[in-house]
Amino acid sequence: MRAKYFLIYAVVGAAFLAVSLWVLLSRGNNPKAINAKYKLGGIMLIAWSVIATASCEKGPLPNVEEAIEGGEVMCYDPAPSNNVYFSTDKYDNKEGKFYLAPGGNLTITIEGPTFKEYSFAINKRNADKNGDEAIGELLQADSFAIEGNSYSYEHKIEYSPTDNEYTGQVMLRVWGSAKENPDGLLLFSWNLFITNGDED
Repeated sequence: MRAKYFLIYAVVGAAFLAVSLWVLLSRGNNPKAINAKYKLGGIMLIAWSVIATASCEKGPLPNVEEAIEGGEVMCYDPAPSNNVYFSTDKYDNKEGKFYLAPGGNLTITIEGPTFKEYSFAINKRNADKNGDEAIGELLQADSFAIEGNSYSYEHKIEYSPTDNEYTGQVMLRVWGSAKENPDGLLLFSWNLFITNGDED
């Protein structure tokens, strides 16, 4: 099928070159030659569009709603999806650490969301452990739905832990949730530090 479209494009391209030569020989004074050149140029653009569409595995780009449902971007490299970032009220550039105090704000940003709902959890971190054993007592958890169709979505959270006295290292984890995967897909895990809010 694609070879057929390329053949059509090659034939039209050859005709375009011939008409261009006609315009050149007439020194641009032949209206018929100029009109033919414009028409063939338009046909070439349409033909190239058809070839590009025919080369897509699933046809043209899906609409935003389909993309949110998990549709794949076709015809070119897929846009990055489910990139998770976060920020807090305080970041120490020298130490490269994020700090959060009870009542402070935590912002989770998701670029290219493909799930309708996401969830997060903040747990105490067992510093002397690794892997799942490092996940300690749960301090706060919740879920949030994606609203709108923008590429980048921000969700602001007020940190209100179950243990207001705890200070130290914690783990922030973010999951993408879907009907076919009710347990969610772990997208992000990061360590940050809880303070009592008295630091400068």
